[in-house]
Amino acid sequence: MTISAKVVQAIVILGMVGGAIQADVHKDVEQGTREILNFTRTQVTLFEMSNMGRQLRLAQLHDHAPAHEQDFEAFLLEEFEQQEERDVTRDHWGEPYTLDIQPDRFLIVSNGPDRELNTEDDLRVSVKRYDTRREQLVSLHITHR
Repeated sequence: MTISAKVVQAIVILGMVGGAIQADVHKDVEQGTREILNFTRTQVTLFEMSNMGRQLRLAQLHDHAPAHEQDFEAFLLEEFEQQEERDVTRDHWGEPYTLDIQPDRFLIVSNGPDRELNTEDDLRVSVKRYDTRREQLVSLHITHR
């Protein structure tokens, strides 16, 4: 094999290796972008859910908090529609927020990045229900597992 053939062969091999490295770098960049986007969506969703929790606490004072879980969408539209340009009934992954009404609290839930309920990445905001015996509201708790 001549020197020029060896050079061509080396260039071809380097090109193939370079292409493989470039593909790996591209995959890493895509993965990093997805992670940053999910982090940002998580933070914005938690912020919105905190605002929903505050509105639920205020609504309890004025006796117009949702009485049933299916009333949550209407509650959100009433409380936030004038303030937002996006669909306030859905999180930043496009899934609907849900409300779990328990005897002692409201639980606002976003399915999180995987868009599946009851998984590790779900976002939850817990709002203690108004206690008429003590005539006070107790704190808002934000959790992200």
